[in-house]
Amino acid sequence: MDSKKSLVSATVALCLIGASSVHADTPYPVYPKTTPAEHFSSQVNANVQKVAGTCNTSDHTKIRQSLYVNIPGYYVRLDNTLEGRMCSSYTFPVRVGRHWTNHTDGKTKLMETPVGTSRIIWKNFSVRFDRPRTHSTTYTPEGKRIRIPMPLKWMRSFLIRTKPENSNEYVFNCILHSTTDAYTIGTPASHCCIGLNIDDMLALYGLVLPEQKNGEPKREVPITLEYKVVEMEGKNVVLHADIYEKNPDYSAKIHDELRRLGYADDNIDQGKIDAALQLSKNQFNASYEKIRKKLLTGDFITQQDKEGLHKKIAAQDLLKK
Repeated sequence: MDSKKSLVSATVALCLIGASSVHADTPYPVYPKTTPAEHFSSQVNANVQKVAGTCNTSDHTKIRQSLYVNIPGYYVRLDNTLEGRMCSSYTFPVRVGRHWTNHTDGKTKLMETPVGTSRIIWKNFSVRFDRPRTHSTTYTPEGKRIRIPMPLKWMRSFLIRTKPENSNEYVFNCILHSTTDAYTIGTPASHCCIGLNIDDMLALYGLVLPEQKNGEPKREVPITLEYKVVEMEGKNVVLHADIYEKNPDYSAKIHDELRRLGYADDNIDQGKIDAALQLSKNQFNASYEKIRKKLLTGDFITQQDKEGLHKKIAAQDLLKK
């Protein structure tokens, strides 16, 4: 198991990014005035109840846990089910891999988060770095440049084994982990890892196998990694930017989603869809280019920048009058 721990350490070290400018130190983020181990133990019972949710069971280990990641949607969702019934579900925003190959270690490698199936093979309660790291230079949510002392004892990670679609080989270096660069959540910023802000990763870590602090999972937790650029949010169609240039057929996917809502093809206005897609494409291209430049220079990425990677359209606005 030591080799797995070493891989976690090396991978997290590669996945963390930060600005390079040196600024005055700031205090740690405010976390519980206790040790991480004590805090984890104190939260076990509450997390078990959160997992059980609406399911009346005295044995939470019978609940099936699974993770779903929508890469261009920038979120991970934990679903907890019992005999096909949804007990509870929790969603957290994430950052995903970049769409270019110039790695910070000087090598050329693919850094996209892979699409495929995966599972957790190790819960890692701490983060170690193969390369010494004393600070992470990053930003507050308001855009103020700060330095956070490292290593940060509240960081967590899941080592996962992923089988990319159309591949017979497994990928081990793309994991789920905390990032000190919360300003990059909602962007393609990592070196293929799925990153959560520290508070969200603490919450997710506590909810997944809530009784287990660390180590090889006692129960299987499967993960689905999907590239879904069209989703429904209530009666709204939500489009996500094609950050990996896979050239999906947005129009066909919109039709599929509208059919699921019960709309007949005769009621769907293709002209309105085409017009909406053109506006969305222009918006996506402008926002992605701005974010890409900021990632390369280490500049702060605003919430408005990130919102430009998505477009919400009322389903009614895509129908014939």
